Amino acid sequence: MDPIQIIGSLVAIMVVAFMASRMFPVRTMLDEGRVRRNLERYEPSARFSDILISSDGTVALAALNSPADSLGLAVQMGDRVVCRILTKADIRAFVANTGRVHVKFNDFTQPTLTLVLDTATEKKALALLGALTSQKDQQHAA
Repeated sequence: MDPIQIIGSLVAIMVVAFMASRMFPVRTMLDEGRVRRNLERYEPSARFSDILISSDGTVALAALNSPADSLGLAVQMGDRVVCRILTKADIRAFVANTGRVHVKFNDFTQPTLTLVLDTATEKKALALLGALTSQKDQQHAA
């Protein structure tokens, strides 16, 4: 195949994707109701005690009473919400910077995730992650 055709096709795809993102932007960010609906659809037996949503509205952590020893995770990806139930085995470590919590997963499809949080929500998120993982996994950056 001719390299000019390949490059031309890639450029055309990128232009169409850029135009589509500008013409049809995602305006609905995560809120508590949307997180609850999506996590309940993903895990019907889930029972929530608290939902923490990042400041940018793209990531949410949910404290779960059921299933035990787990957290709910909802991530806004384009116009879809991707959900997971996290257990201790899923989280390798987490690092807290001022206003940001970086979570490292034992998963190659989503190796890291960053939550942008205010001070009060950051403390709650760190408590949830610390309760789920062992203390050796918890790291705080200066």
